[in-house]
Order: sequence, then structure tokens, then C-alpha cells
Amino acid sequence: MNVDALTELTATEKKAVREYLAGLKPKEIAAKLGISVRTVYKALWKYRKAIGAPARRRLKTAPQGLREEQVIPLVGLLSMLQQTSLFPKASKDLDEVLNNLVSLLTRLNVSLLKLNENIEKLIGLLERGGVSGTDLSSEAEVPSFLKNNPWTEVLRMRGKD
Repeated sequence: MNVDALTELTATEKKAVREYLAGLKPKEIAAKLGISVRTVYKALWKYRKAIGAPARRRLKTAPQGLREEQVIPLVGLLSMLQQTSLFPKASKDLDEVLNNLVSLLTRLNVSLLKLNENIEKLIGLLERGGVSGTDLSSEAEVPSFLKNNPWTEVLRMRGKD
């Protein structure tokens, strides 16, 4: 709990913030302390403002009415990661995001390993001379539209190299 942030709050607001950090919902806090829900939200807003956390993240609407993704600067992201223990709901959302990120990175790693293996196999084939061009030496197998085509000669030469 951030003690410096609590010094700016009234006694009732401090109680509301402590209850929220304990895991109660704003309506439950209001009923327990005998205050209005508005007072609870106001206390939470003041607390978040004091610790520097954004109270609510909104998506901006583009002129065409399309939704834009919100970009969080690295410094803001690091401060949010440090404060996740203060907000149980934010911690759950962050856990989900981090789990998705880990699974994506795992799949990317597997794909890169397979790509690396395939590249090594291809390099081995090229070094041993196992890959050759197409050999169109028999004119009977070539379709009629390729018989007088100059590219067939190019392919023949590649096959002999």
C-alpha cells in the first residue's frame, strides 16, 4: 500500500481505499461504511491520482469511427506492473495479458526453431550438391508449347551445373 498517497485522503476515504485494496467492490464498501458509492469512487479516484495510476483507460475514436489501439509508453507500463499488487482486478487482467504474451512467444520460438532446422537442412543439401535444377533432356516429356521456348534451354543448363 502506498502510504504517501493515503496522507492526502480524508479518514473516510482512507477506509474506503483500504477496503477496496482488501478486495471489496465499491458497492459493498459503501454499504459496509455507510457512505455513498460516489464517495467510494471519489476516494479511489483520488488515490489513483496520488499514486500516478490512470483511473480509467479509454480508447480514442478515430475520425472514421474506427477504434484505435491504445499505446502505453514503456515508463507507464513499468509503473503499472509495479502497482498491480495494489489492484486485485488489474492484477488478474495483467496475468491474462502476460499469459497470452508468453504463449505467443512460445509459439514464435517453436516456429523459429523449425525454420532454423529447415534452413540448416537446405544449406546441407546445397553444400552436398543434392539440389539441382530441372533437367528437361527428353523432348518427348516436354509439352508442345515449351519445345521452342528459350527458357527450356536455360533450365537445361541449370540442371547440368
